[in-house]
Amino acid sequence: MDPVLLPTTLWVLLSVVAVLQLLLLIGQLRQGRRLKRLERKASTRAGEPELGPRAAQEALEERKTDVKEKKQLFQEFLEEDPSRKELPKKEQFAEFRKWRSATGLNWVSISETGHSARENA
Repeated sequence: MDPVLLPTTLWVLLSVVAVLQLLLLIGQLRQGRRLKRLERKASTRAGEPELGPRAAQEALEERKTDVKEKKQLFQEFLEEDPSRKELPKKEQFAEFRKWRSATGLNWVSISETGHSARENA
């Protein structure tokens, strides 16, 4: 090896090693952040009761029923005024939200009504 190129080669090798170490450090920091995020998620879920197979099935059926009801409401909304079917989807959903508010199907916060739902019952 040429003695003149030795210092240059040494600097190149040191630079490559430094860059690799920097990349490894960045990777370790990212892994640490991901781990903390997963630990936070796990700790919040640990407080929730675990559903057994039967309860999970009931929850799934309830969710399916809710989705079915929402689809039926949307169909009802579209059938009320056939011109709504011609609107773009974004406008259809905006109008649907307004329709739900007008028909009293939306949850309303206490700050908007001034009283709680229990007071209405």
